[in-house]
Amino acid sequence: MSNHFGLTVSNSEINDFNYVLKAYKESFAERVTFENTSISDCENGIELSEEKNDKGDYNTEYLTINNCNFNNVKENVMDYYRGGYDESTIGGNLLVTNSTFTNCGEKEKNKRLLNHNGIINVNIVKNTF
Repeated sequence: MSNHFGLTVSNSEINDFNYVLKAYKESFAERVTFENTSISDCENGIELSEEKNDKGDYNTEYLTINNCNFNNVKENVMDYYRGGYDESTIGGNLLVTNSTFTNCGEKEKNKRLLNHNGIINVNIVKNTF
């Protein structure tokens, strides 16, 4: 990966954006964290799915969403993708807790609100959908 970054969004309001976050191919974050944040009226939410080469690459090691409110996010509410079977990449860690999702996913083509294809460790607990 050519770009390494980290992102924490805390105690914020995000609305009326095309994307809340869009990571591009070959970008990599150790951690992406959203906490105590309201996300509303956005076309797309958190998109970490550009590593489509299916060689085990992914855009962040840890994605954490805690105590957030998502309202009227039309597509890609959360899209976290790891494809392929590279045994040297065993990660992808998703934690979604204490969050609320209201009126989301209206334009989602695959009809899944939280996409986490290929992510090894997934914990989705104490949320309201």
